[in-house]
Amino acid sequence: MNNEIRAIIVEDVEAYLDTIEKLVKEVAPYVHIAGKASNLKEARKVIEELTPNLLFLDIQFEEEGST
Repeated sequence: MNNEIRAIIVEDVEAYLDTIEKLVKEVAPYVHIAGKASNLKEARKVIEELTPNLLFLDIQFEEEGST
C-alpha cells in the first residue's frame, strides 16, 4: 500500500517554488512534489496530466493579463 501523497505547487513567483518544495519535504516527507507551475496555463496542464492528491496554490496568484 502506497501512503505517499502526490502534490503540485502553483506559485506565480518562480523563486518561491523551490523554497516551498523544501519546506514541504521538511515537515511532510511523505508528500511527493510531482510537479510545479508558475502560471495558470501551465498549472492546468500539470494538474490534468498528474492528477495530484494535493494542490499548494498561491492565494494571491496574479493571472496573466489581469490589471
